[in-house]
Amino acid sequence: MKKLQIDEAKAKTLYASASPEIKVIFEETFGRKTFFGKVTDRIKSYEDACEELGETPIYLSAFNFLPEIDRKSQFAFHQLTIIARALNEGWEPDWSDSNQYKWNVYQRYKTGSGLSNHGYDNWNT
Repeated sequence: MKKLQIDEAKAKTLYASASPEIKVIFEETFGRKTFFGKVTDRIKSYEDACEELGETPIYLSAFNFLPEIDRKSQFAFHQLTIIARALNEGWEPDWSDSNQYKWNVYQRYKTGSGLSNHGYDNWNT
């Protein structure tokens, strides 16, 4: 019995017109990075971010040790942290380097109107 053999270049060519089932096989064989160059094209969900980092996704039930009022917010924070880590592709800010840009959201609380976004600012350490 002959086995199908395909190289990465040919797989990239065939990927665009492949059925969803074949795309899954290509991604499992060659990795998602092969077919999606930009990290923002590869990562569209928490599960995608976990796959990118080689981590097993956890679910809300993993936070049952916390009081019920805190579970959803802590799970959401966990998801955002994993997604940010995956989108940063290994980059971590060097807080001791004042020449490295670091972006922060600037918000101000106004009585009666909640949080207001007034733009952003670049700051040095």
